[in-house]
Amino acid sequence: MKFALSTASMHNLNIDQYKKNFTFIINGKKIRTPSFIADILSPKISQIHKTDPTFNQFTIETNQSGVFENIIDLVKDLDTEKEITIEERDFYYEVLKALGNTDYYHLVHFLHEDEITLDNVFQRIHEKMMFYGQSPNYQNDCDIMLGDELQFVAMNFFLLKNSYQEIHDLNMSQLKLIFENSQLKLETEDSLVYFIFEHIEYLLKQNNKKKYMKNSSIANAFYLFEHVEFDKLTSECLDYFMKNFDINYITIDIFRALCKYNSHYTHDRYRNNASNSNFPSPDDNTTKRYKPRILKFEYNEEDNNINGILAYLTKEEAKMNKSHKDMIVHKYFNITSSSFFAGSEPENLFKTDEHLFFTSLDSPNQNVIIEFLSSKIIISHYLIKTVDFLPKDYSHPRSWKLEVSLDGTAWVEIDKRNNEESLNHAGAIGYFPVNQQYAAMFVKLTQTGENWADNDQFCFSNFELFGQLDFRV
Repeated sequence: MKFALSTASMHNLNIDQYKKNFTFIINGKKIRTPSFIADILSPKISQIHKTDPTFNQFTIETNQSGVFENIIDLVKDLDTEKEITIEERDFYYEVLKALGNTDYYHLVHFLHEDEITLDNVFQRIHEKMMFYGQSPNYQNDCDIMLGDELQFVAMNFFLLKNSYQEIHDLNMSQLKLIFENSQLKLETEDSLVYFIFEHIEYLLKQNNKKKYMKNSSIANAFYLFEHVEFDKLTSECLDYFMKNFDINYITIDIFRALCKYNSHYTHDRYRNNASNSNFPSPDDNTTKRYKPRILKFEYNEEDNNINGILAYLTKEEAKMNKSHKDMIVHKYFNITSSSFFAGSEPENLFKTDEHLFFTSLDSPNQNVIIEFLSSKIIISHYLIKTVDFLPKDYSHPRSWKLEVSLDGTAWVEIDKRNNEESLNHAGAIGYFPVNQQYAAMFVKLTQTGENWADNDQFCFSNFELFGQLDFRV
């Protein structure tokens, strides 16, 4: 059988009857109180009294002014909560921290009632970690009380590149809470891989080590790769990972994630088989995990600007292909056609040479299909330009339909044209609005009747899309 006295009897004490033999000096002001009250208020003072019972004075200097007697009154009414004003909170914080009073744990949220921002989040984390460092259950208490701050870091990780130093100073438990947070938002998946390697290098410098040690904090940092979605990495980043990852620290979760990458790569990675929906889809994990980068493209009729979504992605691919020499890498989109004449491939539609154009074989229902490999689009308008040197009544487009799809199987028609005379001359530019707007990763332009030369060749020099691009690097 266990038995203990409650603190209720403390309410019966008349503290004023006890000898005031201890002095607090708060910002130069002397406040006298019984020695046992000082012991209750301050674990530091109590510890000193165990070896020096004559110790009778404790000095505290604070930046914020306040009434220390109100803190003494809290001892008189133990277990009774009292309202603390905004003006008092900073004073309580400084005094209780100086006293080493761990009951302040209950006030820590009150101290940080202000909104968490990019400017104060790490200061808040530092203050809470400094305080909870006194707790016997430090790790558990600290991680729980840092929940709001760590979630804020997760939600704004893509904005905190200039604060990586502060993030590196967090412990492994806190980093894990950030990276496993369902609201984590990254610049790209690559950025997470590079951050983890940077963190490992940071720990090596901090510990003056040149290699990893099993079960050390440095080795444990490798386990952060369990939170990487490898199927979202670029090939360059994956190569970097393979060259720098120490295989001795692979876990079953990392192995499974790498297997998932291989599976996605084999089955056209990044393809989304969800049903048509407005863009971006609220249930799209990719949209949630990465920072939004919605690019808008509009056509300028005054200067015949035909730089839309496809021109933008073509330029991005050209930048990337500079590092691949003669190998052409299609990272953002592919274009195919039902047929074409040699030298008149569908890729010509995105080249600036005015002498290049696309021409299909003379067969009904010829089409061109564009597949976006990592991005979704919403088309508001599209543009077709005819060949500059073909006169009226030659093989200019006459009748067609435009369709979109998310999976390349289920198609939705968003525009249809019959006997479109605006394109029946050389170098004509037709700019057409669509009837319906859908999120799409596939676009198909299909000729639905004979051209203006009364044959089935599908022939034009430029094709462009306008609207919104959810760009994924």
